[in-house]
Amino acid sequence: MVMKMEKNKLRKKVIKLYNLKKADLKVGMILDSKNYGKYKVLSWNFVKDVQVQFIETGHLVNTSINFMNRGFIKDPYKPHVFGIGLYGVGKYRSVLPNGKKNIAYSKWTGMLGRCYDGIMDCYSDCTVAKEWHNFQNFATWHHENYIDGYELDKDIKIRGNRIYGPDTCMYVSQAENLRAMYNDKLIKFAFTSPDGIKYKGKNLRAFCKKHGLDAGNMGRINRPAPNMYKISKGWTKTNNGLSAAENVALRAGNASLQSTLNQEFKLINGDGVIFTFTNISEFCRVYKLNNSTICGLIKGKQIQHKQWRKVT
Repeated sequence: MVMKMEKNKLRKKVIKLYNLKKADLKVGMILDSKNYGKYKVLSWNFVKDVQVQFIETGHLVNTSINFMNRGFIKDPYKPHVFGIGLYGVGKYRSVLPNGKKNIAYSKWTGMLGRCYDGIMDCYSDCTVAKEWHNFQNFATWHHENYIDGYELDKDIKIRGNRIYGPDTCMYVSQAENLRAMYNDKLIKFAFTSPDGIKYKGKNLRAFCKKHGLDAGNMGRINRPAPNMYKISKGWTKTNNGLSAAENVALRAGNASLQSTLNQEFKLINGDGVIFTFTNISEFCRVYKLNNSTICGLIKGKQIQHKQWRKVT
């Protein structure tokens, strides 16, 4: 019990920005939040009723001295998702009342990640319409159009389109997405099985059906390098740019592997403990973190995620 109390005290010291009391407050004083920039104190009545205004966006927030001390004040109009997306003000939340992540939020962050995380070169020229930078706007459209299990598509309405937006996007089934992706042509492929056996052919869908594979995942593996996926159920692309030893390690792990297999990453958690790792996907799975957000954190496009920060 004593050790637990000491750990809690340490956590408070690590995350606390100020030690303000009501007597310390002054109209016009400028303070910092943890992730949303500077704000100005406008007025207060009680320790739990302080009105502040964010300098960058001008947004007004009612908060408490406790939140000010910890830096937990949030500006919903500050772009914080891949430096583009902002939460906005409205009825939609990232997490549902039952504790599960909102599908709309997952679709929104996934879309932003494809365009702005810098990992997938095949999306390097894709952008998101300014209207959809605001999660509330996207969520409104999502709830009017979403069909359970369907995928967000930007190409079917307008062939060759590179902009995600309400006028260009629609939800489609995986089968529809694949038909559009490959234009109903037989696609050449060359895969290596988990046992190291090489296969090649021209009918991807028939091959996946025969071997019990997901055609969508295998289609993404089959794309020109850099690929969206490196592996699915132990299957890899035969000529994927990796060495023989790296491919053996990849198939043995049977999990997605980041493009730089042996690169080390360092993050520090809210307790000040530094973690060193090489497999981003496995690290996120163990510590229940968002893979795309952690990639953004590593690339310097995010400041923190669930109190995790990049070691500088």
